[in-house]
Amino acid sequence: MIGLDFADQNTGWAITENTSLTDTAYILNTTNGGSNWNKQFQGNFALYSLNVINNELAYAGGSDGNALLFKTTNGGLNWINLNIQVTSGVDAMFFVNADTGYIGDNLFGGLYLTTNGGLNWLQRQSGLTVEPRTLFFLNYDTGFCGGSFSLFKTTNADFNWFSIFNLGAVQDVFFESNDNGWLGLSNNRVGITTNGGFTWSFQIPIQLMEDQYSRYFS
Repeated sequence: MIGLDFADQNTGWAITENTSLTDTAYILNTTNGGSNWNKQFQGNFALYSLNVINNELAYAGGSDGNALLFKTTNGGLNWINLNIQVTSGVDAMFFVNADTGYIGDNLFGGLYLTTNGGLNWLQRQSGLTVEPRTLFFLNYDTGFCGGSFSLFKTTNADFNWFSIFNLGAVQDVFFESNDNGWLGLSNNRVGITTNGGFTWSFQIPIQLMEDQYSRYFS
């Protein structure tokens, strides 16, 4: 499993990444807090990113050599390919609301914005010098973009970005407020900040064999 996101304490989705051209990637859904999971969608492509807006609306991104972005508006009964033509793959994704969201391409770099639910995308990345691997926005103005050895922050709706962390590859990022946030790092460490990312402390909560990719906080 490479992605996990919940709409509430009961309803959530997970994605798996295929490991070869003949392997299958899956979108999974639970409605009982993860006790049971059902396959909703599958294919011979790679899935890298997942963002759940509510019980009905969710997005899953990946690649089959070209960028793939799937969207459901009915709780996963149907997943439609939005046929975006902007990147080689959707490695990172975050929607501020149902219509406004960002995707990032980790292979060639690039950050893209939509304001109409994924139908059209505009390239954005003023001052961003990292290939996006993970994205998180607190609101329309304040967001974070992590990648190889760097975490960048914007406070003006992605018009400008500045580096706030450069001590390791950032696999995932989450902030509960302007001050308190966490990083999942490629060396199995978790970074913690209480001042908006200006300083960090680190810990290894459990012995893990894989890097820290997925997170969910309620």
